[in-house]
Amino acid sequence: MRILILSILSINFLFANITNYTIRVCVTSTFEYAKSCQNKIEKSMKEKAFIVKKNNRYFTNLNIFDSLEKAKEVLENGSSYLKEQKAYPKLLTEDILNELNNNKFFIDLDKDNILEDLYNVSLKEFDNQKNNSKNSLKNRKRAVNSFDFDELILKVDSQNNIMELFAKKSNEERLLRSYVVSTGKNNIKKPQGLGFITAISLNPIWYPTPDTKKSFAKRGIILPDIVPPNHKYNYMGEAKLNLSHIVDGNSTYRIHGTLNENSLGYSVSAGCIRMKNEEVVELANLIEDFSIIYGLDKVKVILS
Repeated sequence: MRILILSILSINFLFANITNYTIRVCVTSTFEYAKSCQNKIEKSMKEKAFIVKKNNRYFTNLNIFDSLEKAKEVLENGSSYLKEQKAYPKLLTEDILNELNNNKFFIDLDKDNILEDLYNVSLKEFDNQKNNSKNSLKNRKRAVNSFDFDELILKVDSQNNIMELFAKKSNEERLLRSYVVSTGKNNIKKPQGLGFITAISLNPIWYPTPDTKKSFAKRGIILPDIVPPNHKYNYMGEAKLNLSHIVDGNSTYRIHGTLNENSLGYSVSAGCIRMKNEEVVELANLIEDFSIIYGLDKVKVILS
């Protein structure tokens, strides 16, 4: 018995002392820059890269290695891009490893304690919502010239809660934008596959479902059947894009803004895709401009 106990303790000690490393390549201030770094790493190294957000900074890393020596070897033979960025080996912490084991390639360590939806938003925060979008939506600067392309493609990765906008011209795709979004909860049936945008609304009206009204009522908020544009409780945010996807006869899936941007990066919605208000307005304007020339049937939405 004593030998068996010692053997178990030895095994536990062995696994407790296994360490993993990564190669830290970029430290940036925005997700967009981190995503650009990730794309350059994967293109130059043909290996997987992942992004970690911590203390409002974004760290882009190359792969996982089971020893410091292996990380150094890959770094020594790495691409010129890695050398330009002065990449270096970095010990991986357990919290990051756990997320990587779940195939997460965007890990937000700033949000460990985020709760679902409005349950982590106080009534005071709702009352302090600023309605400053009323006359400014159409005047916001466009991110790119959407007339330069034949087709736009939105790709949504619900596992990592990332949405990417691609422009297609002459059978070549170019990444225009990357967004951190919220997607459907893990325990619900989500819309999947290819679809299209059927309508675009700036300052949309919101028609909350009975279940949603009950959820708000638990926090003392009595929602009307129709929530008007710019209302402080309008959960659609500043823009809404209707999707053609259907699940069990339900065709009410949208890409829209949110009252609670702290929930972005998490799977907490009822199936819709939530974005930062500023970003969804930019996206809506870009797609609307494009559709005037080419039509909405040239804007694809791929949900996975």
